[in-house]
Amino acid sequence: MYWLFLPLLIFVALYFRERGRSNRLMDRVAILENALDHGATDGDVDAITAKELEQLRERVQVLERIATSENSAEARKAQRIAAEIESLRGDIARRSHPSEGSSREELSE
Repeated sequence: MYWLFLPLLIFVALYFRERGRSNRLMDRVAILENALDHGATDGDVDAITAKELEQLRERVQVLERIATSENSAEARKAQRIAAEIESLRGDIARRSHPSEGSSREELSE
């Protein structure tokens, strides 16, 4: 019965989050409609859209930084795999070209 509590809790949290987003969006629409109804100039509307545009640009910069970050989990995973491949290549190279001293020991035995 307790296993049902976690999905229910997540659902409720997501519901309230989306409800808050919806309310904020409706507030923005109401502000824009009110501004247009009261004869707001294009400069006022442009100021609102310029502010939103600046916020979107900041978000894009953050996302680009995250996507290109060398410290991301995927980048670290790729670096770890590359290092493992290189170490395996080194092991194969040592096996295929053993030092002369070790080959003499193997032959004498």
